[in-house]
Amino acid sequence: MLEAAVTAFADAGCDVVTTVDPRVDFHLPFETIRVESRHQAEAILTDMTMRTDFGLIIAPETGGVLHRLTLLAERKPGWNLGSSAEAVALCGDKIATTQHLIRHGFPLPDPIRVDDFGNSICHEGLIALKPNDGAGTVDTFLVPGPSVRSFASRQALDPSRFHCMRFVPGPSAGYSYLCDGHGSAVPVAACRHEVRFELVEPWIYRFQLDAGSPAPVPVDGQIAACREAIRTIPGLRGWVGVDVILDLTGEVDAILEINPRLTSSFVWALNRTNRSEIVSQWLASPYR
Repeated sequence: MLEAAVTAFADAGCDVVTTVDPRVDFHLPFETIRVESRHQAEAILTDMTMRTDFGLIIAPETGGVLHRLTLLAERKPGWNLGSSAEAVALCGDKIATTQHLIRHGFPLPDPIRVDDFGNSICHEGLIALKPNDGAGTVDTFLVPGPSVRSFASRQALDPSRFHCMRFVPGPSAGYSYLCDGHGSAVPVAACRHEVRFELVEPWIYRFQLDAGSPAPVPVDGQIAACREAIRTIPGLRGWVGVDVILDLTGEVDAILEINPRLTSSFVWALNRTNRSEIVSQWLASPYR
């Protein structure tokens, strides 16, 4: 995704500088700065805000890193092309995001922390167990309700970092939007997710997101739920991804999460020309 992103901005006429994790074993035809530590990343970001016109922070979302770096970026007004730190903080907390959407009338299953999982309505049936600050399907499991706590203990999962939700079956998709930070959301890409289940223990599976493929950008009626969800969160700006489960008619059955950053759909659902065109649109008001 990094290569696709920097190439798209270059194709849109930008002079690109990017940071690269030293573990990444490829070279980009742009100015790159290798980052060895958190403190170095923060120092480099501070310097970059001073010598560039604008920038985009993509990852990592885990551990509050994206939020912390966004706070640093906001010291220079107008530099950050992505979502506000406040929106990143909310969307980076999966329990808080789901509870927020439930308060706004979205019919979603209640998230439950592993520590609180016991005599609850989700105790029976299949449960999706996932990190509260996770990305994609990393460390995400499908577990029978009565086995959740014992499985979490055997896997040494930190119960403060994981939460449970009733498993919602159905096709998985990602809808992406260009947002202006004030509730406006223009659909720009749609992606079908290819998810498989890998057996970990008897009756327990790990989610594996193998790839994605382009899907037709849905009509307004199909994406009304996603747009309304975005409108409830001030500060969602630039590329925003909404991961959903669809019902048999193609309508949104459940919103899984809202990603306040560039997502894999940027690679899976678009070609190089599409990406540069969207970046050009992104750089134009009101998306900056």
